[in-house]
Amino acid sequence: MSLQVNENSRWCSEAIKRSNYNAQYSSKTNVKILNVQEDHQEKIPQLTTKVLNILQDKGIQIQTEQLLAIHRIQNKKGYIRPVILKLKSNNDKTLIMRKRKELEAAGHRLVDDVTALNGALMNRLSLHPPIETTCSSMALSLL
Repeated sequence: MSLQVNENSRWCSEAIKRSNYNAQYSSKTNVKILNVQEDHQEKIPQLTTKVLNILQDKGIQIQTEQLLAIHRIQNKKGYIRPVILKLKSNNDKTLIMRKRKELEAAGHRLVDDVTALNGALMNRLSLHPPIETTCSSMALSLL
């Protein structure tokens, strides 16, 4: 009986790791943009225009055709909901992330879209002084 429980526990752990890997992999071209002002009754076309204008103001030439999806995600009550950009290519994501500091200076914080499991691990790792930075691919290898 104990042997079966241990085996099931191992399989469950492996399934969680694979699920997390697949979820992280599927969002590898996603960028989360924080502090994009939200309008009442905002629709996707208006959100798309607003975000593309923010990016173009910082010299990032992303066209609508380079986007697979754009939408807001839930956030804590009382906070502006973040925007998720799903881009067609990782190169497009890199173009945006290279201008992270300029966008942050304008009040728009950019972060990688990571799974809750990876985010929690990265937060725990940041509590250790010898660890200066973390990334989602590092988190995946530690799970």
